[in-house]
Amino acid sequence: MTRGSTVHAMADWIARLTGETAGVLALPPDERRAARLLRGQVEAGRPVLVITRDTWEYVEPRYGLLRRYAYEVRDIAPGGLVRLHSTLGRFQAQPKPLPIRDLLELIRPEAATAYPPAAHVRPVEDRTGPGSDADDR
Repeated sequence: MTRGSTVHAMADWIARLTGETAGVLALPPDERRAARLLRGQVEAGRPVLVITRDTWEYVEPRYGLLRRYAYEVRDIAPGGLVRLHSTLGRFQAQPKPLPIRDLLELIRPEAATAYPPAAHVRPVEDRTGPGSDADDR
């Protein structure tokens, strides 16, 4: 469910594991709006999963993120510092907290989550197909 997965596959897993409706949300490019959306989902107890882009070698040096890998958004501090969680647990060091600005540069512009999402964000359709990197260009 982590390497090579799409956010649509992750949304399907969220639905299967929680029994709730899940889907994919487009993340706004505006830092404040994106932080507000993600914080709202996390504080409501809804899982939020994001996928890193495929634009660096194996490990992103500043924060220790694996490329093209799924992370759970665990917390967003009021100042915009984001704490991610790796599903590899003890087999990989957890990434360092990072500013929302850097998160938006390092992940694909969408997130898998359980609904109901924030009212101002609409789900996006899967137009890329399995394993596509169309949004990494």
